[in-house]
Amino acid sequence: YIRITSMVFCFVILGIGVVGNVMVPIVILKTKDMRNSTNIFLMNLSVADLMVLLVCTPTVLVEVNSKPETWVLGEEMCKYLMLTQYYICYQYNGNVR
Repeated sequence: YIRITSMVFCFVILGIGVVGNVMVPIVILKTKDMRNSTNIFLMNLSVADLMVLLVCTPTVLVEVNSKPETWVLGEEMCKYLMLTQYYICYQYNGNVR
């Protein structure tokens, strides 16, 4: 039950997060009155959050469906994902300050 619940929870968060974070830049870029520094900052934060959702959540789904303490994606993907996740989290934290 835990595996199925975790997968459903991840898919719900992924779906809602992607829809919401894609809508923010669309609204800001299509509406001229909303193009101010605060909204550009919020758009940047939304894009960073979208990157976190699209890179980190699928990795969690793979980890939930594999054996504990086992990495099934290979050594190259491990290095790539670690670097990418650190970069995205650094970008995300840089936006929050």
